[in-house]
Amino acid sequence: MLQQTFRHIKGVGQKTEILLWKLGIRNWEDFIRKLKQIPLTEKKKKLIVESIKVSIKALKKGNIKFFYNNLNKPDWWRLYPEFLSRTAFLDIETTGLSPIYNDITIIGILDESGYKVYFKGHNMKKFLKDITKYSIIVTFNGSRFDLPFLKKKFPKVCFPPVHIDLKYLVRRVGLWGDLKKIEKELGIRRPKVISRINGYYATVLWNRFLRGDGKSLELLIRYNYEDTFNLRLILDKIYPQLVKHVNKYSRNEQKISFNPRQKRVKILVHRKNTHSFSVRIGKKQYRINLQKAKTNIATINTVLRRLRKKGNLPIVIGVDLSASARRASGLAVLKGKDAIVTTAKTDMEIINYILKYRPAVVSIDSPLGVPRRKSEIMRKCEKELRKRGIPVFPCLLPSMKKLTKRGIRIKTSLMRKRLHVIECYPGAAQDILRITRKKVSVTELLEGLKNFGIHIRKNDGTKVTHHELDAVTSAIVGYFYLTGMYEALGDKKESKIIIPRFSI
Repeated sequence: MLQQTFRHIKGVGQKTEILLWKLGIRNWEDFIRKLKQIPLTEKKKKLIVESIKVSIKALKKGNIKFFYNNLNKPDWWRLYPEFLSRTAFLDIETTGLSPIYNDITIIGILDESGYKVYFKGHNMKKFLKDITKYSIIVTFNGSRFDLPFLKKKFPKVCFPPVHIDLKYLVRRVGLWGDLKKIEKELGIRRPKVISRINGYYATVLWNRFLRGDGKSLELLIRYNYEDTFNLRLILDKIYPQLVKHVNKYSRNEQKISFNPRQKRVKILVHRKNTHSFSVRIGKKQYRINLQKAKTNIATINTVLRRLRKKGNLPIVIGVDLSASARRASGLAVLKGKDAIVTTAKTDMEIINYILKYRPAVVSIDSPLGVPRRKSEIMRKCEKELRKRGIPVFPCLLPSMKKLTKRGIRIKTSLMRKRLHVIECYPGAAQDILRITRKKVSVTELLEGLKNFGIHIRKNDGTKVTHHELDAVTSAIVGYFYLTGMYEALGDKKESKIIIPRFSI
């Protein structure tokens, strides 16, 4: 398609390019051969011929900068087959959605030579060197996620000049949705063993690996491999459709061969010793040090050290408030590393339980204020969380109004009893402390809190609920607040959200 392209030439727009195709001009050489038949001014024809000669030289030298400087971004896909040997299909796995608070665990790249993987705590620096060798990078939603995440974590990263984001490119051939939906539309199937894994569950697999589960790391690598693998399949499948979409006069059926597809890569992970795993991907060998992979794991110990300097450990109560008294709210009494959890339903039950302990602070998971402007449904604190990559519901969303009203009511009652009340959001705290959220896995949330150092106890012997686990997280935020290790986001008149500030 690149050699059928004329839009990179100064003075040639869509109409002129289509005119040339109508005349049977199939490539640059055709233009020169049929010069006399082309109904353009001599001056314009001369300019195009000169530009074609420069283009041919640039292509022979592999000078992609010439083309991306002169082609509009929506047309960069035309460069793909000619620069296939210098194209990287990239996908990353992370511990969450926020580039500010979360880490990159795995970076996968597929190119003509095969699949390469870069692990947290192992060979990330090599990625920074390797990525500079490519001319084109292909992602799915990389414009909004993968590349900004990589830039935040590695400010000196130097990406290839051309980026093709398939999320937007597939729309030109009538395909919409997430990666798995696009794959289904194109008849691309994943192996059963990883077909149910998604980006959220990928965080669970990494956490399990950190606890010594090599099989989880193997599944995570397989998941990443399939993502990069299928990016290539998608682009190869839609490329002919893209050509026909822009040039219905084209007879050039360009075949794109995919060497890595001939044999599926074998991935094996086994434990070498207490601290390391051996990873084999095809013929490539990696040795992953578990302790290095665990860098930046938060624990309660830092917080407790600061609290002990101030005297006896205070009691904090966390509340995971439900919108209605018909549903149970989670309550957690935290002192040191010990958390006692329970549930309550009515406002009076919640307030009486809190008053029984007279805590140093009550940390409530509920909006405790409303926007200053009546025309808005979202407060400044909620906007700020979204900017940081932490999803949060607006406090005046129809489904949130009852919760907001109840939270404000309980806060007012507690403050009248001279208790100190703060607003928190467990989801944000869990993202910051790298603990799995309940919507991903309640089991992993429980494990994450245990790894953080919290001993959770329930006096009635029943199973701990996700409401109670979020209440424990709310109480942890209360401890961060008491030590001064926090940020207060938003406007005081709207009620600020307290989030942990944790530096390892």
